[in-house]
Amino acid sequence: MECVVLVHGFGRTGKYMKYLSKGIAKSGADTITPTVPTAVCSVDTCAVLLNDKIRGEIEKYEKVHFVGYSMGGLIIRRYLQEYNPPNSGRCVFIATPHLGTELANIAGNLPLAADFLNSIKDLRKSENNKYVLSREQEIGLIIGKKTAGLGKVVFDSLNDGLVEVESALSEDAKDVRVLNYTHHEICHKARTIGLVKSFIRDGVFKDRADGPSLSEERSPTDEESAAAGLLKKGLKLLSMGETLPAMPNIAFQTMGPQVFWDELANVNNWRVQQNMITRHCRVLDPDGARIAWGGVEATMRAFERLVEK
Repeated sequence: MECVVLVHGFGRTGKYMKYLSKGIAKSGADTITPTVPTAVCSVDTCAVLLNDKIRGEIEKYEKVHFVGYSMGGLIIRRYLQEYNPPNSGRCVFIATPHLGTELANIAGNLPLAADFLNSIKDLRKSENNKYVLSREQEIGLIIGKKTAGLGKVVFDSLNDGLVEVESALSEDAKDVRVLNYTHHEICHKARTIGLVKSFIRDGVFKDRADGPSLSEERSPTDEESAAAGLLKKGLKLLSMGETLPAMPNIAFQTMGPQVFWDELANVNNWRVQQNMITRHCRVLDPDGARIAWGGVEATMRAFERLVEK
């Protein structure tokens, strides 16, 4: 019997890996989706906590494979460097910032961020991947290239909105796939599930029959290009929300971060989120209630005041 351990990214929980977990489980493998405190603990500490959580569960399996999303990939790498169980199998790292991300450099300069978000230091830009594994370890990388949010402003090269493609690469990878998905959506795509399952099974990525490979992706038709142009103009008008001043607010309970929102900052579960369509921002308290909203600068100022209280 085989098992797959799936580790979530920064500020998430094991529930975030549920879609991938269900898809992998259909192939007959058991799955484990532990939660580790990625926002407040370093990669080293998270690796120790990961070992504490899975050590007793994985011993009974003939093979244990690992799937890491974003920071979760770094945690798995550190775990394997330190513990490397004898039954460890293949690894797939999805949107993992092996060379860090410029957004972590920016976040580290926000008031209180470096003090409370210990993992920020491990996510800062670096010239070398300090979590390289041995050549015996079979590693596959799935990387996004569809930018979004701050990625459109901060990065000059291909990126998924949070991580540059070149930072997600690693010298110890056996196979790599670059997909046209954002950082937030890449874990919730059927094609990603298919690629993960094929690498765990065969040690190479094989595209599903219902999803074109990179070489098979076609160019859009004239009609599709025209429709995309109209949509882009419409979105440009909507995006004026990014420059709004601080707006009058009535506190109300929101549906949380899962739909149409990118998270820009998180301190003790006080969050700043930016709408993917209108580009305006909001501050949510730890219970998910909207406390302030407006343009980026105005909302960040409100956020700083709130977390300093």
